Amino acid sequence: MKRMMYPLLLLTFLGLYGCEEASAPTQETEPAHDVSWWLVDWAGEASVTDTVAAAAGLNRLMLFTSYVDASGHLYQTDEGKELIETVFATESIADKPIFLTVVNDRFVDDKVIQKDPSVITDLLDDPDLEEKYWQQLFDVLERHPFTGVEMDFEKIPPTRFEDYVSFLERAEERLREKGMTLRVIFEPGAPFDNVTLPSGIEYVVMAYNLHGFHTPDDPGPKATYSFFDQLSERMTSGTDWTVALAAGGFLFKDGRVTSLTERDALEMLPEGTKIERDPASSVLRATYVEDGVPATLWWADGETMTRWMAYWEKHHDFHNFSLWRAGEWSDSSLKTISTW
Repeated sequence: MKRMMYPLLLLTFLGLYGCEEASAPTQETEPAHDVSWWLVDWAGEASVTDTVAAAAGLNRLMLFTSYVDASGHLYQTDEGKELIETVFATESIADKPIFLTVVNDRFVDDKVIQKDPSVITDLLDDPDLEEKYWQQLFDVLERHPFTGVEMDFEKIPPTRFEDYVSFLERAEERLREKGMTLRVIFEPGAPFDNVTLPSGIEYVVMAYNLHGFHTPDDPGPKATYSFFDQLSERMTSGTDWTVALAAGGFLFKDGRVTSLTERDALEMLPEGTKIERDPASSVLRATYVEDGVPATLWWADGETMTRWMAYWEKHHDFHNFSLWRAGEWSDSSLKTISTW
């Protein structure tokens, strides 16, 4: 019995030590979120100014600058070219990962056809045009250290959506060969949940457009929490998702809808107008009478973005966000962004 005493004591000690190790509290940390936003060519100066002010809270930048012409070839406005040069020349933001956003807006003479479905169908039906488009695109990409390309092609015919997914797969391969990555934007109504999405691509879902130009007689916010819940159910697991959130808002007046930045909204409000934060959306709203006509403003600010991001993180476990868009945020909202 005495010869067994020491092994038993040793085993008892090791058992107790092991229990202490197993029960030791582990430090839990919140997953880090990734925040990007778009700089746009029609508000280039304001976009850069806001980006510099909010730089500490931004992980990546998207340059919304590239369209097509009447022939389906890559087209950039002079303002877009200037924006690209300015961003890469601005020391405080040039070292961030920067994507070139390509859009299916078609420029024909002095007219712009926004989100023209024929842009993508032409590319799908003409391999030579697709090849030429990418040659032109790489000519732009090679002038600066871009991280990759973001494709914002909208209003894709449902009958061609699977063909579009194949186009994206080819795009990802082209970019990977050049050491770049691909981001793809989907509208909330796009049938992205009915197809198998290629891997290696970051997918961005527009979590907005609930109210807007299409609801002139139904004022409201660009998004609500219930809208987020419905959208998240369609975002399949195992896919690299980014949630796009929209700042600014709309003025609804006399059956017309006007798009607003945050600064627009604040400057438009008559002095003394009561501002409320809508509990269903965390969006700011205000109603007043102008020239005898009721007017309603709905707009999102930095606090709205903070609450929206927290909701997606807590309730749906998504941590990557893109904000539409830079330009004419209030100073307080820019400060909020910079401290994320």
